Amino acid sequence: MWFAGWNKNGASYLNENTFGKPVILGADLFTDIPSCFTAHDVANVFAKATAGWLVTPDLRICTDVNTSFNFSQHSFNDSICVSPYLSETKHVKQNLLWTFETRFNFFPEDLWNFNIDSAFTLNYTPVKPLTFALLTAAGYSTENCSNQIRLFRSDRNNAYNLGLANKEVRSGYSNEELSVSRYVMATAEIRWNAFSFMIPPCFPCRIVPYVFADAAYSGKILDAYGIGLYLNFDSPVFATFNFSYGINHNGKGRFSFAAMQSF
Repeated sequence: MWFAGWNKNGASYLNENTFGKPVILGADLFTDIPSCFTAHDVANVFAKATAGWLVTPDLRICTDVNTSFNFSQHSFNDSICVSPYLSETKHVKQNLLWTFETRFNFFPEDLWNFNIDSAFTLNYTPVKPLTFALLTAAGYSTENCSNQIRLFRSDRNNAYNLGLANKEVRSGYSNEELSVSRYVMATAEIRWNAFSFMIPPCFPCRIVPYVFADAAYSGKILDAYGIGLYLNFDSPVFATFNFSYGINHNGKGRFSFAAMQSF
């Protein structure tokens, strides 16, 4: 895949049948040029290499090596993360889907301190217009690890699969409050597959409003309750836009937006 736009440019390659075998090989290279020059003085480059094995068509064991570079006229910074993981996506029935992902993140520049993060998701559609979705997750960082786990969507999380990429407490907490060393959490959504329509000449669109509740514990209670809307464009667009607004038990609210597939 090739990307060319305002805040994302680059290429992504993935082959899950390398040499005719269930060998997974892939690589990504992206930059936020040209938008970085209007928003701030720092340009970012992200690169990732992937290697792994499809144990079954649903179960994979892989390792990602992620690097990022941030540079401006005055400084240059880089970071690296080695991330082995196990993931499975299982269609139990036509109307029942679950996913599982466990990931270790090792940081060579941080004396090989690490964190471990796991997520399980379940999607059940008892009748066609209605879907019940559940996400549960937990994570732990070593005591001296400076790379804390993020309970908000970020560039790092977007490299993960559906569960870990979508873990977020969607209310009025700061990113600092949502950067934790250990946590457990659960998210529930009730989605109404409202209606589908075609944008001429050939852009199918699906509108999915939903209600949600997020709850996490990381030494203190973090929660969110609110409403949202998924705007899904199927082939040939392949894009999902997620809008939501939630408040916590302190009455603090926040609007969230993500251009990514839901769990």
